[in-house]
Amino acid sequence: MVEDQDLIEVVERYGYGTHIWEAVARFLGTRTRRECQSLWAEWLDPQIRRDEWSEMKDTKLRELSRIMPAQWQTISEIFNSSRTAMACQLRHAFILENPQKIFGQEGPSSFTKKAGPSQRTNNQPKSGEKKLFLKRSTPRIKIDLGFDE
Repeated sequence: MVEDQDLIEVVERYGYGTHIWEAVARFLGTRTRRECQSLWAEWLDPQIRRDEWSEMKDTKLRELSRIMPAQWQTISEIFNSSRTAMACQLRHAFILENPQKIFGQEGPSSFTKKAGPSQRTNNQPKSGEKKLFLKRSTPRIKIDLGFDE
């Protein structure tokens, strides 16, 4: 895309840093500072890894998403920022939709989502009732998964 190429050229010319995004947005004229920064950080930065995911990385991603559901920024940091939060989220969605292509499984996977409305269990409030949130009694602990880069 022409706009993407323009953004890459401007960042290469002026450097990368939090102070340049307002100038970059003014130069492009079509995006805000935040949009330029996000587009660069999630898609255009040349330091982002775009190679294939290994089976070990897929397994690590699957395990991390089970422990920390929807915490994609944290998960991407565990990958030493070589994968963006969006890349982790998109890969996770691909794994859920295509487990047999990733792990060679036949039939439904134990980690695929089931379609359809969720069933209300006895511990869920009836309509009109408020749900009580309990405070965590034990502190969170750091988990070492044993995956070293």
